[in-house]
Amino acid sequence: RGYGLSMGLMMLSLYFAYQFVEGKRSYNVAFLSMLFAALATLANISLLNYLLIISGLFILPNCVRILNKEFKGIKSLILRNFLIISPLSILIFLLPIILIEKEAKAFFYGGNVGFWNDTVLSLITESVYEHPLFNNFSNVISIGIIIVLIVSLIIIIIENRKHNSVWKNSFWIFIFVVLLLCFLANYLQHTWLGILFPLERTALYYYPLFILLFIQLLDILFNRYPMRIVYLMAVLSLFFLTNFIANINFNYVISWKNDADVKPMISY
Repeated sequence: RGYGLSMGLMMLSLYFAYQFVEGKRSYNVAFLSMLFAALATLANISLLNYLLIISGLFILPNCVRILNKEFKGIKSLILRNFLIISPLSILIFLLPIILIEKEAKAFFYGGNVGFWNDTVLSLITESVYEHPLFNNFSNVISIGIIIVLIVSLIIIIIENRKHNSVWKNSFWIFIFVVLLLCFLANYLQHTWLGILFPLERTALYYYPLFILLFIQLLDILFNRYPMRIVYLMAVLSLFFLTNFIANINFNYVISWKNDADVKPMISY
C-alpha cells in the first residue's frame, strides 16, 4: 500500500534535511532530501504537502549561505536552487494522475469535521490501537501535544530574541515550521478546495515530524532540567512499552482488522 515505504523514505529525507539545515552541509544534501521526499510522495501521495513545503524551506538557507560566503553570480545561485527543487519534476507525472483520480472521486478517505478531530485525534486513537484502556489517555495525550507545541513556540521566540538569530537549533525550528505549514496547507485545501482532512493512516507523516520536534525539545530542556527530563522520559518509555506489549499481535493491523481472515471478513 506504500505507507510503510513512504515513512522509510521520509525518514531518509529528514536525515538529509538535518545534514543540510543543522549540519550546514552543501546544497547536494538538500537535493538528496528532496529526492527521497519525492520518492516518498510517489509511494504515498499524502506526502505531497511535505514535499512542496521543504522545497521552499531549502531555498531560503541556500540563498543566504551563497550570498554570505560563496556568491559566484546570479547564474550559480539559480543553478544550485534549481538542482535542489529538480525532484519536483515528478509532478509532471503525478498531477495528471491526481486530476484523473479527483474526477473519479477516488479521494474519498478523510475527515470533514476539523483538523484536530479528524487528523490529530485519529492518529492518537490509531497509535494506541483503539485499546479500551489506553483510549482513556487520549485527552492526556492531546493536552501533551498542545503543551509541546506551545512550549516550542515560546522557546523559539525567546531564543530568537536572545541570540537575534533563527539559526540556533535550526533543525528544530525547521521541523516546527514544516509542521505548522503542513497544518496550514491542510486547512486551506479543505477551506478553498473542499479536500478532506487527513485521517488515520493518510495523516501518518505527522507522526515522525512531531516525534522529532518533541525529542529535540526534550534535548533543549535537558540542559536546564536534567533530572525532571529523565523522569519524564522514563514515564513515557514505560507508557510506549506497555502500549506495545498490550497491542502486539501477528494476525492483523488495526486499519484492516476485519479483513485479516476470510471468514471474519465475509461475516463483517
